[in-house]
Amino acid sequence: MWKNPWAEQVTTMADSVFFGLVHNAVLLLALALIYDVMISRDAIRAGWPGRLGSGVLIGLLGVVLMLNPWHCLPGIFFDSRSVLLAISGLFFGVVPTLVAMAVTAAWRFIQGGAAGTGTAVIFASGLIGLAWGRFRCRPLWDLSPRELYLFGWVVHGVMLLLLLTLPGEVVWQVLGRVALPVLAINPLLTMLLGLLMVNRLKRQQIDSELLRSAEEIRRLNISLEERVRERTTELEAANRELESFAYSVSHDLRAPLRAIDGFTRILSEVQGARLTDEGRRLCALVRDNTRRMTAMIDDLLTLSRLGWATPRSTKVDMTALAGEAFREVTQMEPTQRIDFRLEDLPPALGDPRLLRHLWSNLLANAVKFSSRRGRANIVVAAERRGDAVVYRVEDDGAGFDMRYADKLFGVFQRLHGAEEFEGTGVGLAICRRIVERHGGRIWAEGRPGQGATFFFTLGSEVATNGSDSLPTAIA
Repeated sequence: MWKNPWAEQVTTMADSVFFGLVHNAVLLLALALIYDVMISRDAIRAGWPGRLGSGVLIGLLGVVLMLNPWHCLPGIFFDSRSVLLAISGLFFGVVPTLVAMAVTAAWRFIQGGAAGTGTAVIFASGLIGLAWGRFRCRPLWDLSPRELYLFGWVVHGVMLLLLLTLPGEVVWQVLGRVALPVLAINPLLTMLLGLLMVNRLKRQQIDSELLRSAEEIRRLNISLEERVRERTTELEAANRELESFAYSVSHDLRAPLRAIDGFTRILSEVQGARLTDEGRRLCALVRDNTRRMTAMIDDLLTLSRLGWATPRSTKVDMTALAGEAFREVTQMEPTQRIDFRLEDLPPALGDPRLLRHLWSNLLANAVKFSSRRGRANIVVAAERRGDAVVYRVEDDGAGFDMRYADKLFGVFQRLHGAEEFEGTGVGLAICRRIVERHGGRIWAEGRPGQGATFFFTLGSEVATNGSDSLPTAIA
C-alpha cells in the first residue's frame, strides 16, 4: 500500500506540537502549584532541609518532563526542562536550583544519547536564571512581561548555541527542526510562568506587609496599654497626693483662720468700749474676710474633690431635687419676694449628691443676683433639643454682658464686684465640673439688667413617657 511521505511528516510534526503543548501545560500548572506551596509555607526560608526538599521537588518535576520528550533524532530529544530550570534559578534561589540541576542532569545521563549537550543545557538554563536574579537592580516582583520574554529568549538562545556541540553531521539538521518551535514557544512560556511567579510574589509582599502592620499594631497596643497603666498609676498617685493636700489645706489653713476670727471677736467683745468706731469697723472687716476665706477654702476643696471622685449613677428625680435645693438656698431669704416656678422635669441618671450641689449652686446664683429686685422671678424648666434634654434656670436679676460669657465658669472669675454681690467666684466652676463629670455641658445667656439663663445637659437622661411631652426648642 502506497504511503504519502508528506502526510507522515505532517502527522509527526502534529504529534510533536501536541506533546509540546501538553508538556508546557503540565510544566505551567505543576511548577505554579509547587511555587505557591513553597511560598505560602516559607519553604525557601525554612533552612537547609526546606531548601533541599524544594530542590528535589523541582528536580523530580524535571524528570517527569524528561520521561516524555520530543524525539528529534535517535539519542537527541527535547523537553521543557530549560524553562523549568531557568524559572527555578530566577525565583527559587541557589540551593533549590543546584539540587534540581543535579537531579535532572543525573537522569539525563541515565537516558544516554547526547547526554553531554543535554547536561550543558540543564546547567546553562539554571545558571542564567541565578545570574539574572542576582544582578538585576530591582526586586523580582518588579519584573515586567517584556523583561521576562527577553529572559526566555536569552535562555533558549544559549540553549540553541549549545546544540552546536553536537556532531557536525546532525547539528544543522537538529537546528533546522527545533530552532523555530523553541524560539516561538519557550520564551512565551517563560514569560507566562514568570508572570505567575511575579503575581505570587506581589501577593506574598502584601501579606508580609499586612503581617508587619498587624504586628506593629499589636506592639503599639501593648506599648499603649503599658503607658496607660503607667499613666493610671501616676494619676492615682497624684490623686492621693491631691486628697492629702486637700485635707492638709482643710486643717492647716482653717486653724489660723479660726484663730484670727476668734481673737478678733474677743477683742471686739472685751475691748469694744475702748475701741474707736474705726477700730470696731476694722475688726468687723477682719472677721468678714476670714469668713470669706473659709468659704473660699471650702469651695476649693469641693472643686478639688470633684476632680478625682467617681460619681455614682442612679435614677434621680430632678423635679424633687430642684425643689429641695430652692428651699435650702432660700432659708434665710424672704421667699415672698420671689415668684418661683418649677415645671415638671424629666429624671436623669447621675449622682444625687453632685446633682443636688449643682441645683443648689445655680439656684443660689439666681437668688443672689435677683436680690436687688423688688419682685424676682425664677423659673426652672426643661426642653428637648434634638436627642438631648436641656435643663435651665432662668432669673430676671442683674444679668451679664455676653462678651464675657467665657469667663463665667472659670475659678475666681467674677463679672460683678464683691461689694455688689458676695461670693467666692468658684460656684459656677463647681457647676461646670459636676456637669462634665456626668458627660454633659453647661452654658449661659444673659443681658445686663435683664437677667440670665443657665442651661445644662447631662450625658445620659432617662427616657420616660413624661420626657416625650417636653416642649421642643425651635431654632
